[in-house]
Amino acid sequence: DDVTMVVEYYGQKEDGAEVDMKHAFTTKIGKEQTIRSKGDGLSGMCLGEHRRLVIPQHILRNKYKRFLPGILDSVKTYLEVQVTRINKMSWHQFESGLHMAMLEPVENEFCNRTVVAGDTLAVDYEGTLENGNVFDSSANRGRPFGPFVHGKRQIIEGYTETLEGRCLGERWRMTVPPHLAYGDYGVGDDIPGGATLTFDVRLVRLNDNTWSEEVRNKKALAWEEIYKPEVCEEVAGLDDGLYIHYDATREDGAKFGSLVDNNPPYGPFSLSG
Repeated sequence: DDVTMVVEYYGQKEDGAEVDMKHAFTTKIGKEQTIRSKGDGLSGMCLGEHRRLVIPQHILRNKYKRFLPGILDSVKTYLEVQVTRINKMSWHQFESGLHMAMLEPVENEFCNRTVVAGDTLAVDYEGTLENGNVFDSSANRGRPFGPFVHGKRQIIEGYTETLEGRCLGERWRMTVPPHLAYGDYGVGDDIPGGATLTFDVRLVRLNDNTWSEEVRNKKALAWEEIYKPEVCEEVAGLDDGLYIHYDATREDGAKFGSLVDNNPPYGPFSLSG
């Protein structure tokens, strides 16, 4: 398969001396110009999977050195690789020990805003134990979990960590260690003490907005023409250096921007990024 993924790696000499070669790159499995799918140890890797690869000297010199900067070609080298992105899906490791696989991200053009403290939320979810048994789900309950207020300790800490910055409709799978779930005591007969839990989650409510197929395909960014000169002297292009005056309104009605605050225009910037 042609799979785009980001791999972080470092090398180690045969004598055990480590060489810092940590690097992120994007490759397509099965394409001759990058990593071939047969015999290289990367084909079939799961999102978040961690492997150690042994790369013989002749392969280093002939293939890998083209796209792994700084890699050694004088001795057999060991690479530790982890797949952190496959196409739009991505893998995230939090300092707390929580792991999250972002399965269905929402593109910026379809995301009106992201979750912040104080937002009222609801989620569809399925929770499983380490043995794969489902202990709870919104499907079994017949309704999403919520509403609850983000950041008010109304839900386990694992949810709080992963909900911050999410867009309405995003779906992710998180592996939550006990100290971010139900600790050493568990919950009744369903969740034993010290359990690591896995949740498949989708954010289905963000304040007054709810997730639907209509919302999925509705672009967040829109514009209307307020004034246009009769004679257009120049048209903005993707690579032009632009300056703009603007005013903006927050959800609470407060206004800000260069026009409101009597500041110079914002810029320069380009539409191409």
